[in-house]
Amino acid sequence: MLDFTRIIAGVAGQRETFEELVCQIGRRVPPNGSSEFRRIHGAGGDGGVEAVWLLKNGDEVGYQAKYYVTSSGIDWGAIDNSVDTALSTHPTMTTMHIAIACSLTGPTKRRTKAGAPTANGWTEWDTHKAKWTANAATLGRAVEFVPWTAPDLEELLTRPETIGLSEYWFGAIEMTPERLATECQRTVDALEERYHPEDHVDVSTRSVFDGLLHNAALGQTIATTRAVLVDTRRLGPRPTLLGSADGARLDTIDTLATKLIDSMAQPPGPRDAAAYSGWENTALELRKLLFESIQADGDLLRKVKDKAAPSDRTTPVPIEESNDRASLEYHLDGLRKLHDAIGDVLQLLASSACRADASRLALLDGRAGSGKSHLIASEIERALASGAPALFMIGTDFTTHGTPENQTLAHFEWGQSSFDKMLGALSAHAEAAGTRGLVAIDALNEGAGAALWRGTLLGFARRVLAFPNLALCVSCRREYLDHLIMPAVTQMATTVEITGFETPADVERAARVYMDKRGIVRPATPWLNPEFSNPLFLRTTCLALQAEGRAAFPRGMRGTSEVLNFYLTSTGRHLGTSYDGSDVLVGPLRSAVLALATSMAVAMRDNVPRGDAHRIVEQAFEGFASPPSKTWLETLRFRGLLRYDPDPGTNPKDPLAAHVDVVRFSFQRFGDHLLARALLEGVPSPAGLFEPGGKLAFLLAKYGVVYEWNGLFYALFLHFADRYGVELVDELPGGFDDWWDKWSVEDAFVDSIRWRSPAAFSERTLELLNRLSRHQEDITALLVELAVVEDHPWNVELLHRNLISRTIAERDAFWTVAINAAHDDPGHPLVRLTDWSLNSGVGQASDATLGLSLATLAWSCASTSARIRDTASKAILSILATRPELAGPLFERFTSCDDPYVVERLYAALYGAALRTLDPAILSTFANVAWSNCFEVGAPVPLACQGLRARDHRTRRVGGLVRSIRRSRALPPALWLDDTQL
Repeated sequence: MLDFTRIIAGVAGQRETFEELVCQIGRRVPPNGSSEFRRIHGAGGDGGVEAVWLLKNGDEVGYQAKYYVTSSGIDWGAIDNSVDTALSTHPTMTTMHIAIACSLTGPTKRRTKAGAPTANGWTEWDTHKAKWTANAATLGRAVEFVPWTAPDLEELLTRPETIGLSEYWFGAIEMTPERLATECQRTVDALEERYHPEDHVDVSTRSVFDGLLHNAALGQTIATTRAVLVDTRRLGPRPTLLGSADGARLDTIDTLATKLIDSMAQPPGPRDAAAYSGWENTALELRKLLFESIQADGDLLRKVKDKAAPSDRTTPVPIEESNDRASLEYHLDGLRKLHDAIGDVLQLLASSACRADASRLALLDGRAGSGKSHLIASEIERALASGAPALFMIGTDFTTHGTPENQTLAHFEWGQSSFDKMLGALSAHAEAAGTRGLVAIDALNEGAGAALWRGTLLGFARRVLAFPNLALCVSCRREYLDHLIMPAVTQMATTVEITGFETPADVERAARVYMDKRGIVRPATPWLNPEFSNPLFLRTTCLALQAEGRAAFPRGMRGTSEVLNFYLTSTGRHLGTSYDGSDVLVGPLRSAVLALATSMAVAMRDNVPRGDAHRIVEQAFEGFASPPSKTWLETLRFRGLLRYDPDPGTNPKDPLAAHVDVVRFSFQRFGDHLLARALLEGVPSPAGLFEPGGKLAFLLAKYGVVYEWNGLFYALFLHFADRYGVELVDELPGGFDDWWDKWSVEDAFVDSIRWRSPAAFSERTLELLNRLSRHQEDITALLVELAVVEDHPWNVELLHRNLISRTIAERDAFWTVAINAAHDDPGHPLVRLTDWSLNSGVGQASDATLGLSLATLAWSCASTSARIRDTASKAILSILATRPELAGPLFERFTSCDDPYVVERLYAALYGAALRTLDPAILSTFANVAWSNCFEVGAPVPLACQGLRARDHRTRRVGGLVRSIRRSRALPPALWLDDTQL
């Protein structure tokens, strides 16, 4: 028999936990006709019951818990008060369960000194029940009072619906916060290099855990979206020109909008995620009706405008028609705003957070080193810190011996229990915390891998999800998905690809964590190789710099070759051996990776069988002792250079196939680059390489480039330009005309432009650029990427020569329109340039790089987007404030510019930089620039120059700043204003 004195204690003691236990039993054993369960919290303010079930017929069933562990210790007066309160505050209650943590005693032959029978539990129950029933009757109600004594509770706890409750609440399965944190730390320790909490960066994809845990962040996101909907719901007065059908449609829109706003007032509970489908249906219907109303208003507005535009254009518009037009425009604007708000709701519902909240199953996939393990570990720690229970394991915790369920129990040392009881205990803990519980398994592809999980993951997931307030998160390397994840699991799950630092905000946060914290300055150019978005790569390189006592990345490091060379050198100096800090192992490491690439090239594969890779790497490091308990192959994998993948030649659907791993380079671009180098080693000329029988013929098929070799083809485009000085497209069978219209060929050319060395650009390269079948916005964005690269033939000098020689109309036609694409694209090169110009790393950039940046930013001020002009102006100001000596060359460059947008913003930035200093020498520099480029030559005076003059007057240093000027030339009136305008 259960001993309720052994129930675990909460913050307020055992009384609190007993109340929670009773409520959880009540929820899991609902009455007939139940509709909604409500937990009622509040010490002394619970209305006489701890919880109620609302029934479909409008009645209520109440639950009260009293923690009395002996029959003689029951305070029946306290129970009377609770019943009286419940009767008065719950007028529709027809049944009240009263739980008591003990067995009630029955009548005995014992008598009191006065000769009366001694009091006993059941007699007291009958007496008080009669009084409660009578009190209810006086209120015109019939209420049934049901006792839940200790034996009743014990029987309820043996039912399948309540599995795990007794194990949790009586401590048979320990799930204290301390125990869960200890278990989490055990798994974190096993992750080794894959998780370092000190280097945590919040990335956009973490929101999937807000949904899985159904936490406060998800509620805030929903509330924010709802607030916009509330603000836009009121459409104002309806135009009088609208017909009856339009009015009826607007009535429906108002009704549906109200319904959606009301339903979103409270986020779905952890068990009620199905509410999202109702929101979506309402939002879709609203979007459809709003689109129809927008069309109707638009048609009416066009008719009004046509009527108000007579052919002679001299007749005044009647006031009534003018009012009709204004009313329609105002109403149409309101409809569009509401339509946008509904779009935000649908976008929210399509987000990974809401989808994960609804499915309670997340599948995270991504490439090696993309941060899957780090993300899961950090979110599990965050969940535990917030009070949400979570269990965390990794793939290597599982073998092919035994079921995943039994191995999970063994891992947490709960083998004496059952898997469902463990899940029930986790569910009980989560419900008590008002959240969801989470089971997470990282890297299913490791350990037992597909041999275990392909046939068992679906059943495992269904057993977890059978508990409504539990969620499951698993991760798997993308290369193993087809081998390990069955389609049924994919259909159930919310799948999220983890790509590392994906958004500009992610990259900025990563720079702060990995670089700023270690005293490493940001790269001296705004453009980072794609590998820098990989957390493993970024951390490895930053640690190498820190270990070497360096504070900056090598200046001028650009392109795949330079980055690969830097990465191999840095890694070779820090392999975890006694040689760390020296270059002793750099040579063997290079030999190993080149030998692996050569083996791939000979076999015309992008991988090496694991056994062969082991022999190759061991041979390269012959004579050097590997780190303890690791082979050299394992060491290179541990350091992130190599990865294990499933053999692509194995059929993932064949259960009898032997699953053997192959070895690939962790970073695909590096692997492609190394393989390209190996294929071209010893080849003096590119002629005939792609012809039938040629060394590279395997890359081509009748339809174009073989898909699985696209990466290598891209790398070869770069190598042909760097090594042979030719464009690869001209060396393909049939030449340029047969291949240029194929997307992969054009795209490979564009990619090579970004990363080839400056010496690899020729007149033919420029000719191909001009023959790209791309939007002008894409070509312009590419040129902006190259604009700030020193000594590059296509940097901003090329742009400047082309732009300054054209009229403003000619420039606007191609340049201004193209750069406007940056207005709403946070990843646009122009946005990245302005962001870089405003961060701390810019202080380490060379004058040449900053000069190129200033010219690029100045030309971006030609944009008709105020946002682009404003951010570019701030960036110019920021650079000039730190490098005032660059102002003169910048303004001399733009002396002949005829674009008032550009000129005005240049002087505005100069004025802003002047306001940031009191240094007379710097002020003198700025004043000289303004004088020599504006006043002295008699050019039109921008307003910013007049502000600069005011600044000079305020410091009383006009004469001292520029002694050679004629002050009358810098005073009003301006040359283009007459006296009446002053």
